[in-house]
Amino acid sequence: MKVGDSASITRTFTQDDIDAFARLSGDDNPAHVDAEWAAASPFKARVVHGILTTGLVSAVLGTQLPGPGAIYMSQTVRWTAPVFPGDELTATVTVTELIPEKGRAVMETVVSRGDQPVLVGEALVMPTREAASESKPAAAAKKPAPAKKAPATKKPAAEKAPGAEKAPAAKKPSTTTRRRSSTTKPAGTGTTRATGSAPSSEEASS
Repeated sequence: MKVGDSASITRTFTQDDIDAFARLSGDDNPAHVDAEWAAASPFKARVVHGILTTGLVSAVLGTQLPGPGAIYMSQTVRWTAPVFPGDELTATVTVTELIPEKGRAVMETVVSRGDQPVLVGEALVMPTREAASESKPAAAAKKPAPAKKAPATKKPAAEKAPGAEKAPAAKKPSTTTRRRSSTTKPAGTGTTRATGSAPSSEEASS
């Protein structure tokens, strides 16, 4: 079932049908069952019960679209012309909206006599699960997931040849020149005695 789908049935009501409905429903309004009274009415003849005409809509919904098992939930209706015994009527329903999250369908409903509508309205129905499932769009094919990139392979570090290690940098010699300290004695004291010098004159005479 999808938006735009349509179905219909055709039926003619006789006076016997009208009388039977009057007995079953208890609606024996003389406009429907009393020929003499009806002749003096604005319609000049007996007329079919409006709700009996509406029953044709129920017949289409329950047997054609959505079909057996459908639940007739609500109906708006406007009767636009009288229906007389012997009139050939065609009831047509058309899907105008689907409400899949609630399992509902909205239907346009029309009953016509030839090209003349005698009833117009709108019905809300609950289709069977089978009928409702046919209205669901096919699930979109899932796009394949993009291929994962292979992790980059690290190249093993090249082995260093023996002795290839970098020798530590040679220390540069200090540029500071150390001066030998010397002791200067005041004038007249003689030569400074250095370690390891010749023995004094006293030592030599002994």
